[in-house]
Amino acid sequence: MKSTFKSFYKPQESELKELWENATFVFDTNILTNLYRYQSGTTQDFLDILNKIQNKIWIPHHVALEYQRNRLGVIEEQHKKFAETKNTINSMVNDLQKKLDQLQLRNRHSYIDPDPLTKGIEDLKDEFFKNLDTLEKNSIQVSSKDNIREKLDNLFEGKVGKAPTQEEIDKLEKEGEARFNLKVPPGYEDQNKDGEFSFNGVRYQNKFGDFFIWNQIIEHSNAFDIEHLIFVTDDTKEDWWEIVKGKKVGLRTELIDEIYNKSKVKLINVYQAHTFLRHASKHLETQTSDNSIQDVKLVSESKKIKPYESSVLPEEMMQHMELMRSSELSEDMRQRMALLSSSELSEDMRQRIALMSSSELSEDMRQRMALMNFSELSEDMRQHMALMSSSELSEDMRQRMELMRSSELSEDMRQHMALMSSSELSEDMKQRMRLMRSRGLSNRMKLISEEIRKLRELNDEDSN
Repeated sequence: MKSTFKSFYKPQESELKELWENATFVFDTNILTNLYRYQSGTTQDFLDILNKIQNKIWIPHHVALEYQRNRLGVIEEQHKKFAETKNTINSMVNDLQKKLDQLQLRNRHSYIDPDPLTKGIEDLKDEFFKNLDTLEKNSIQVSSKDNIREKLDNLFEGKVGKAPTQEEIDKLEKEGEARFNLKVPPGYEDQNKDGEFSFNGVRYQNKFGDFFIWNQIIEHSNAFDIEHLIFVTDDTKEDWWEIVKGKKVGLRTELIDEIYNKSKVKLINVYQAHTFLRHASKHLETQTSDNSIQDVKLVSESKKIKPYESSVLPEEMMQHMELMRSSELSEDMRQRMALLSSSELSEDMRQRIALMSSSELSEDMRQRMALMNFSELSEDMRQHMALMSSSELSEDMRQRMELMRSSELSEDMRQHMALMSSSELSEDMKQRMRLMRSRGLSNRMKLISEEIRKLRELNDEDSN
């Protein structure tokens, strides 16, 4: 049965050994551009592995083209991090100073002196900023010498696929449209990408990038009788990976079947960058540190927001999400931001998140914005919740509101809460509303309760 359904079987240990000994190693664009995002030691570890297998590496023409087009943008993106890091630290230090000032320790306490602490923090900050300035000065800049590109130029000299003609690209784009309509991988997750570009007289549509790369891999494998192939990518979308309960278990079976049927490849496997490094340590006997592997994994996870790099979200929103690992955000908030998808957010919510910055919101308000699921509330209730301050709610009520998350509510309950019509509320919800009134809430909340009472009376009249 295995010979008939080969794509459903993952390589066993003996097959992996054979694969790593004989494979051609193919790298996606994000593997090359992420070299600029790693710590310098991690980048060197990765380049050392490429150097060790340099006679067995290859990249499609479209990967090389995308790398050259995206390189300067990634370098500039990294330089912005220096300023953003300083802003984050300044904000934290200023916030600490404000909170200490609010305690009025100099006037109200004869023993506690915060000055040594604040001075120590300022000195530490100044020293850290000096180091940052040195690092920025020595890092690769848009107009400076690019040591990483020089090394990649040498490694991949003569190992880049042939350039396609316009006729070939036009044919592939037509085929790609048909595949996207049928959700045939790869690339259909990018079908809403806009824009096009030209290189050497050939025009390319951005949305077909993944399909171009995959087709060029198949063509190269067929032309050079490649039987063993390892593909390394940090693209985590479902049109590349077989995903079971959120876990990537291997290359999509459709892709495995396609390359087996259209080329002479007999064995293929796919790795993300961090798993590639880990397996390289075993099969190539390289000495890659655990810190480097962890660094690569963190960068890979931070770039999961790539699907948002479109007109769906504004540039400011992408920058906020790129900074999710910042100490300004709680662990809970980072996880929530990482899991958000554009299809789950109303336009109102996207605008709220895009506009918020740590300097504009109190810690209490940030937590409220993170915890509130706006799609479950009426427009009136959203406005009231946005305006509420912690002093207007009892501790019990705050805890209840923090627990009101979609994962804890049935579909029926979500509809009830969205409609906010008392005649449609469950008995449990009615009890909650009665409790809210008994807790002595603000006039604003009492008005809401009064409105609900009137709705009930109107509904009763309609029923009669």
